[in-house]
Amino acid sequence: MLIEAFSSTGCTITTGCSIARLWKTSSKELETWKGSRPDSRLFYFVIMKSENMKNENAKAESNSDWSSSGAESQCLIDPVHEDEVPAVLDEFSERIDEWLSDRVDEFDPLLWTSTDDRDFRRKAFSELSLYLHVRGISGLPRSAIPLQELIDERVNDPRYYTLLFRYPERFLAFAYPFAYAESSGTLRRDAASAVERTLTDPYIWSVEKVPHRVMDLWCFCLMYGYEIDLNTDDILRMSCLHYPLDPSTATPMDVYALTHNLLFYHNFGVKNAAFPGEPTVYDIEELLTGLLLRFILENDTDIVAELLAVGVLERKLAPTIVRAALGWLRDKMSGRSYIPGPQREDSGIDAEGLSEWEANYHTNIATAMAIEVLKRDWPALCQEYGKADPASQIPNDDLLRLGDAFRALASYDLEAAANHLAKLSGSPVVDAYPNLITNAVGYLRSQRTPDGEFGFLSDELALYLALGGSSESFQERYVNPITAACNRALAEFSHETSTPV
Repeated sequence: MLIEAFSSTGCTITTGCSIARLWKTSSKELETWKGSRPDSRLFYFVIMKSENMKNENAKAESNSDWSSSGAESQCLIDPVHEDEVPAVLDEFSERIDEWLSDRVDEFDPLLWTSTDDRDFRRKAFSELSLYLHVRGISGLPRSAIPLQELIDERVNDPRYYTLLFRYPERFLAFAYPFAYAESSGTLRRDAASAVERTLTDPYIWSVEKVPHRVMDLWCFCLMYGYEIDLNTDDILRMSCLHYPLDPSTATPMDVYALTHNLLFYHNFGVKNAAFPGEPTVYDIEELLTGLLLRFILENDTDIVAELLAVGVLERKLAPTIVRAALGWLRDKMSGRSYIPGPQREDSGIDAEGLSEWEANYHTNIATAMAIEVLKRDWPALCQEYGKADPASQIPNDDLLRLGDAFRALASYDLEAAANHLAKLSGSPVVDAYPNLITNAVGYLRSQRTPDGEFGFLSDELALYLALGGSSESFQERYVNPITAACNRALAEFSHETSTPV
């Protein structure tokens, strides 16, 4: 039984010891018992909300007014001053350029010692070509020359371009270095013939693709100069732009689909007459803002960088929010020559056992792209928003609280989310981002059970009982406080009727 698997820890649910510690020391036993890794969202309450954890968070809340109840969020934002933005952008570029160029051998797609290492390097090699593609907006630095030479050498190597014949189903994993070499005039005839042969093969067109993968193929073809009969309006009407995400429930993979749709649509920010050249028709400013603030609170530098880039390209991210994100990223880089990668359990990156390069290269490429776009577009963004910046009068603590509310909802911590939302009632956030507030309040309301309580917690209750707890104590420790917090928040916003994002 599950309870026996935990007996070796010397802790039970009634001793008051930290459930978080119990979880960590017994994760292998629990995984064996379940047969698969537990969903962090599903087991949030039992893992994170023991009495000790609540006491620790109560202390944290006394030191920071916006910190959440029942979570471990600790975040400060020191926005970059408007006059300092150009200098900060240059500093980002200089450090990231040097860090990437010092690791040129790591990007070599033909140097590998295992299949995992092979796939990792080939993905990184393709993304390196996109970094060079975008970095050229303001001119490639001398430090990028070795990286450019690696691209030119490898795409013309038969060991690389014949991979298109060996793995046609992975075409997009190999494709972008060919487009970069073609644009720089270094793609030789044999390599170009391999690309043409693959593009004329019906196979890559017959494979079923989700919308952002269709946009991926569309983007490559336009970059490469290959004529293609695909309409972006039709593609995007099937995407998460047309059926917008909810910041309360979107997964990291959902957000990557969103950012990639937009990066492909905009050619990653590089001007090209073959691409639309204008923002999409979708009204996503509040969505991008809510997601960016949430993932700042989730400590996900990778997603924040991509949201920053697409928000600027779309002209749908207020300068105040941009400066806050830059300040947060600057703080992450403090004392380092690079920006550390995501520090989230469900980021898709298991940093344990990875090298510094493996854990961080993608975040630095994504950030470098965002920085290049900002170098060019920052003045225009400020001019377009002017005095209509919706976030300009919002205190930083309220921005953090809004992000933490969405972080809590995404973790199914309804109590913490409700407490944050109640504190936002009457704040400038409500007027600046009414749809975000309505989304969050609407999600809370949707979690009301038929008996008037809040939270569909049958799985958490099952685990709690297996750990030795009782239904009565679960009701008292979790259900009652959650319900009380949700009722307070909904009472604060009972007058809100805005349309969700």
